[in-house]
Amino acid sequence: MSSRLRTCRLLVLAPPTLFTLLTLLTMPASAATVATFSPRAAVQEVDQVRASFSDPMVGMGDTRAGAPLEIDCALDGHGHWVDQRNWVWDVRPKADEIKRDALSCVFNLKAGLRTLAGKPVQGERRFDFKLPALSEAQTLRIVGQHPQHWQRAAEDQTFLLRFSRPLKSFKPALFCDWGIQAHESVVVQDRAATMRAALGAQWKDQLDADAAILAVRCPRPLPSGATIRIGMDRGGLKPALAKFKIRPAFAATISCQSVPATGACTPYEPIELIFNAEVSETFLAAIRLSSPDGARAGAARVGHFHGHGSPVSKLTFAGPHRHDTRFSISYPAGIADREGRTAPPWGLPAGVLTSAHIPTATFSGPSFAVARDADSSAGLLFTHGARPLAMRELLVGAGSDQQRADQDMLRWMQAYQMAPSDQVHRDGSLAHARASLLDG
Repeated sequence: MSSRLRTCRLLVLAPPTLFTLLTLLTMPASAATVATFSPRAAVQEVDQVRASFSDPMVGMGDTRAGAPLEIDCALDGHGHWVDQRNWVWDVRPKADEIKRDALSCVFNLKAGLRTLAGKPVQGERRFDFKLPALSEAQTLRIVGQHPQHWQRAAEDQTFLLRFSRPLKSFKPALFCDWGIQAHESVVVQDRAATMRAALGAQWKDQLDADAAILAVRCPRPLPSGATIRIGMDRGGLKPALAKFKIRPAFAATISCQSVPATGACTPYEPIELIFNAEVSETFLAAIRLSSPDGARAGAARVGHFHGHGSPVSKLTFAGPHRHDTRFSISYPAGIADREGRTAPPWGLPAGVLTSAHIPTATFSGPSFAVARDADSSAGLLFTHGARPLAMRELLVGAGSDQQRADQDMLRWMQAYQMAPSDQVHRDGSLAHARASLLDG
């Protein structure tokens, strides 16, 4: 069966145009073609034009090779190869972001185009698409927002949107969504009055004169910690979006220097209770850290702690504390932040545990390795104390019998990892030891 006959049978499966049929019937079996081209015909918007070839066209990694097509298009773009077979033309700026009349773009294969192996590229040579004229709503964009991306919004936040031009009498179709929620129409509020309340009286003159800003609010309280989108429908184009992050629920966390093996707090360091919002001094003064020895109040401060972008409250309980003890934390009834938000049941820690031992020194990690025949060392973490430390040096794995030395090292490491955190066992049968007392 000839290659030409096989081509005819394939064409029966997908009815072609007369031009394509005649082209394929006369095309040599070894010729390369444009396998796919997009977009085609009439489209609402275009971000990228892509041409995929049936054969490799450029060398591997050669992204700067010349364009395979002649371009006749009023849009501005930049073309490049993404791999050996695929060439793209990125539209800049995006076609749905500029004001324009209807237009057509035509892409023609360059004359004499050949593959990397030297085969001619034949078949369909002209590709085009059409873009309709944009309506007033389709040319409008969101170019600014409040709160900004790095700020956290309140659950009942009034959001400010700045558009690419004054709205005048035009009313954009806006929506609010988050998670799996369906689109909900936002409530458009009185622009000047709402913005003065949200941003302060110093903005009055600017806001009254700026007709491109709109104040909006979602129709229901927003979930804490959620990412929401306020968008504008644009008549079949991608919606214009502004994204906001809602602040987390009111809560507190414990911060202390902990023992790696157990996670318990070391008893000689401060224990801190850090809220994620400001709390009134009255509430903070009533919080107690309790143990069998009694209850203690903490020292309150307000500031930017542990990466919080907004001022938060911190309560510090200075050490030393009773070791190997579970402390309980009691809170006054109705505790809330300065905006009246109360914490969820999981939001306030009920207690904290101090470690059973007070280690003088610990290794900086649970395991480590030293190089043979090298001056290697393992880092130690020392606790501060009033008296000079007595230090002992331990040589593990010394001796002429290397196999025995390695076995000694492994047994000593196992003994160390199983030992309590306040001591390191020294066994003379495991290693040759040399001790010295440093009086400081």
